[in-house]
Amino acid sequence: MSLRKRIAAVVCAVVLAAGLAGCGSDTGYVMKADGKEIAAGVYIDLMLNEYSNQVYSMYYSGTEVKGSYFDQEVDGKPMKDHLQDYAYETCLKIAAVEKRCDELGITLTEDEEKEIKESVQSSWDSQGDYYHRMGISQDSLTRVARYSYLSDKLFDAYYMEGGIEEVSLDDATAYVNENFLRFKQIRIAKSTEDDGAAAKSSADKYMELADTDLYI
Repeated sequence: MSLRKRIAAVVCAVVLAAGLAGCGSDTGYVMKADGKEIAAGVYIDLMLNEYSNQVYSMYYSGTEVKGSYFDQEVDGKPMKDHLQDYAYETCLKIAAVEKRCDELGITLTEDEEKEIKESVQSSWDSQGDYYHRMGISQDSLTRVARYSYLSDKLFDAYYMEGGIEEVSLDDATAYVNENFLRFKQIRIAKSTEDDGAAAKSSADKYMELADTDLYI
C-alpha cells in the first residue's frame, strides 16, 4: 500500500472515530464558530494535511518510528488526539480570521482569487477521486487556501508599517537578536600529513573571531 493510501486510511479512521462523515459521503457541517459554518470537508482536509506533514517530518528527519506512524506521539500527545485538536483549533482560526477580515474590509485581489482557483483546480484534476473518497469538496479546499491568504493579509494589517499595532523595524530586529541564535557552519578539511594540526589552527582562529563582534 502506498504512503498516500496509508495516510488516507488513517485519516478516514480518525474521521469516523470523531463521528464525522467522510470517505465518499456527503460531509455537511462539522461546527459553527463566530457565526460561520465550517464544512466537515475543511476539518478532514486539515487533519489529512497535518498527518501528512507529521509523517514526512518523521520520515525525513530520521526519527525512530516504533510501530506505525499513527502510533507515535506529537509533543507528548497521541497522534489521533493531535490531529483532532489541530483540525478543531484551525477551524476556529479560520472562522476568526474570516470574521476579522470582514470587519476590517480585507479582501483578496482578483489575481489572488485566480491563483487560488487555479491551484485548487489543479489539485482536483490530479486527485479529485481521492478527495471525493475522503469527503472533501472543492469548496473546502478553496476555503482552506483562502484562509492562508487572508491570514497573511490580516497579519500585515496589524503589524506592518501603518498597521493597527505596527511593529517598528528596530523592535523587530531587537526581538530577533534577543530570541534567535545566529550561526554559520564552516567545514575545515583535516589533513593526515600533519595529524590535523593545520585544521585545528584554522578552527581556533574562527573560534576567536566568533567570540568577537567582528565576525558576522
